[in-house]
Amino acid sequence: MALQHLRSSTANKRPTPASMADGQLALNSADASPGLFFKNSVGTLVKAGPVHVGTTAPNSAPAVGGQTGNSTGELWLDTSLTPNELKTWNGTAWVSATGQEIPVSKLINGSARQLLQTNAAGTDVEWTSDVDVPGTLTKGGNNVVTVGDTGTVTSTMIADGTIVDGDISASAAIADTKLSTISTAGKVSGSAITSGTIGGSTAINTTGTITTTGEISLKEIKETVYTLGTTGTIALDPSNGSIQSSVLTGAPTFTDSLASGQTIVLHLEGGATYTVTWPTITWVTGSGNAVPTLTAKDTLVLWKISTTLYGAYVGSYV
Repeated sequence: MALQHLRSSTANKRPTPASMADGQLALNSADASPGLFFKNSVGTLVKAGPVHVGTTAPNSAPAVGGQTGNSTGELWLDTSLTPNELKTWNGTAWVSATGQEIPVSKLINGSARQLLQTNAAGTDVEWTSDVDVPGTLTKGGNNVVTVGDTGTVTSTMIADGTIVDGDISASAAIADTKLSTISTAGKVSGSAITSGTIGGSTAINTTGTITTTGEISLKEIKETVYTLGTTGTIALDPSNGSIQSSVLTGAPTFTDSLASGQTIVLHLEGGATYTVTWPTITWVTGSGNAVPTLTAKDTLVLWKISTTLYGAYVGSYV
């Protein structure tokens, strides 16, 4: 007659310790979760094996009349995870029985800005300031510089604008032949032009003062002709133009707005009809400092040296 232990073929039905004698074995032969059990010295049920394989924990839904819970040290291969993970019951919860990740706090500190990578043999890890990549690094599908390159950087790699002025060495000495023509207004300040010749047919348009300590050689000068007022107070201001004219309709009072070194050629009509009041002028004539007698149409030249305004009567063009 064969010797048989306590047994059950009902899935997830474990023996109760109270129904077992000391040293007695109990078996569950259900294919879903078979097991061999015994009662330890303190009356607790212990599963001796085998490892439970499945997507749910063993004995998570005990059969009616069976022992609930799990025994400390019981193993479960959790197939719900990829890769599968071996877990053990620690008396309170299922915990991983495989290797655990090492917290960064447990690592020996490296130097500032270093990275952690495997060594050349692949047998250990090490801190390093240089990343050795045996293959090709990619970003968004675009290849970047690899160990096979010799420092080559393509325009595609810098198209995102990450290279800024501070990244270019002050001693780079980039030749001007490598620069495109600057055609945008305001991109070159006056202080940036220190020597050389401005060629071509480009006009220089400015509201400022062009100052030079050298010689200016000009093919022609086209001066601005400005029409003054015809009566009342009239400012003689070279900023309006160096050739100015007025056809009087009343008695004018001219005022001085010239600075030292400035000149105005004045065409005046009606000077014989209306009384002209001049600012303080030192007149240069053949007979000394004398106010000229005006006709219907006259030309005069006014200029200033230091604070003295001078005038000369050129003649009448009646």
